Amino acid sequence: SEKGMDQQSRTFWHSPLGPVIHRTDTKVYVLKSAVYEEFRFYQQWLRLMQARDFEEFQDVIDMQAIPMFNIVYADREGNIYYLWNGTVPDMPHAAHRSEAVHASGSSDVWTRIHPTKDLPQLLNPEGGYVQNSNSAPYLTNLNEPMDRASFPDHFPANNLSLRTQHSLELIHNTKQWNLEEVVEMKHSMRMVLADRVKDSLISAVLKSRPDEKVRTAINLIERWDNSVSAESRGGVLFEIWWNRYRSGADSAYRRAWTAERPISTPYGLGDFEHAAESFVWAIDETERRYGSWDISWGDVHRIRMGDVDLPASGGGGGLGAFRVASFRRDDADGKLVVSGGDSWVFVVEFADTPKAYTIIGYSESEVEGSPHFNDQAELYSNNTMKPAAFTEEEIEDQLIRRYRPGE
Repeated sequence: SEKGMDQQSRTFWHSPLGPVIHRTDTKVYVLKSAVYEEFRFYQQWLRLMQARDFEEFQDVIDMQAIPMFNIVYADREGNIYYLWNGTVPDMPHAAHRSEAVHASGSSDVWTRIHPTKDLPQLLNPEGGYVQNSNSAPYLTNLNEPMDRASFPDHFPANNLSLRTQHSLELIHNTKQWNLEEVVEMKHSMRMVLADRVKDSLISAVLKSRPDEKVRTAINLIERWDNSVSAESRGGVLFEIWWNRYRSGADSAYRRAWTAERPISTPYGLGDFEHAAESFVWAIDETERRYGSWDISWGDVHRIRMGDVDLPASGGGGGLGAFRVASFRRDDADGKLVVSGGDSWVFVVEFADTPKAYTIIGYSESEVEGSPHFNDQAELYSNNTMKPAAFTEEEIEDQLIRRYRPGE
């Protein structure tokens, strides 16, 4: 064309089941999506926030426009509710993550989604809690476990991640907390993985007749407090060892997870020889990366935003950390910089005047140079939160700038 732009044409095929994404001489591949052409996601989010009581909330849930996400509800009347939410097809075949399913006729194609009443959920269970950390829904509350066998085969298999187990260990008891204690509990820095396998690691290394350097390093692991706290020493070496060991072990754990012992399995190491060899490797590797194997978690794990460079507590959910943080490697010095994980955290008490604490780990503005680009980074680094303003007096006290259109 005169402007130097080429014109091209493409042909797209569509079927009553959905768009055609691939064709061969003998087959047509169709994407049949439970959310295709659904446009009401944000409308449902808004209506959930506007619901005035649990009955209204349930009515909005039944819109089924939001295709996924665990939903937890609480109100000032004392109701609590958990729903494994989603637009889940009622499938005539087993579930497949990324594999095409042959359909020889209409009976092989799903035609409806499960209504809300079919989905795993709990209302006001015994013990007064619901929780979920992205594990399967059946053990949301240990007092009222859901029977996996009563749900369709294409629903998730039962499992509990170490992070979810950490959550249950914190909340599955008869203790009553005030709001400040909940904030403290949210910042639990235990590494559940270490609780489960550290003793086995120590035994494996000592059994291998280690030299003086290896014995000194395993003594550090023995003294370590099994945490991902910025000030603790041992976790960096332990995580580098675990990643090496897990990638090469035929069976990482001596005892795998079971629904009968949901918050005490897995545990132990399945391969002592490989564990000891991996530990020797991890000592040298930690030294190579960071100059020393005797280094604190916060020396390596950082929150860096603009001119802020602070130690960060927290770790991956696979470690059993409850303060979840993911990290990217900084090319400049090889340190690990927080890049995801816990983001907006909101702890609230439904009193006559609501009381709450909040934090946004990445602060409120992504515009570098804004005063709100990194103003919450220090709170994040210190494992603290700020009070939310609800009353006129609280708003006035926290007010930064007042503005009225036209004035």
